[in-house]
Amino acid sequence: SGVLVAGQHYIEVAKDLSDLEEVVRGLSDRLGQMIADRAFVEIASRKKYRYSGFAERLVSDIESEIAKKYSSRNFVASSRYAHLVLAWLKFRILISKGLFGAWQLPNLLKLKLISMFSN
Repeated sequence: SGVLVAGQHYIEVAKDLSDLEEVVRGLSDRLGQMIADRAFVEIASRKKYRYSGFAERLVSDIESEIAKKYSSRNFVASSRYAHLVLAWLKFRILISKGLFGAWQLPNLLKLKLISMFSN
């Protein structure tokens, strides 16, 4: 996708690793640190390339698709549906990060549904 650039963000090695020894010998600690620092500053530290940034873009895209699909007369229903979808996505993200066990999901989802539809 053109995000990572050989020589700037990583050291390129032949696919068959035939030049690995040569690359390692030529790689000084200073050069390696410079490449790692550049990769961190230009890529890893940017929210756009983090998992959280991806999750936010995904949620935003889903919200806009839901908004397009439902007319203004169905706004309340579509808004509740959007919140349900977003809640589900957030739970899935938390599960994938191992922040809580899957056994907690039904109770959390039930609480979210109750809070959404009790208004």
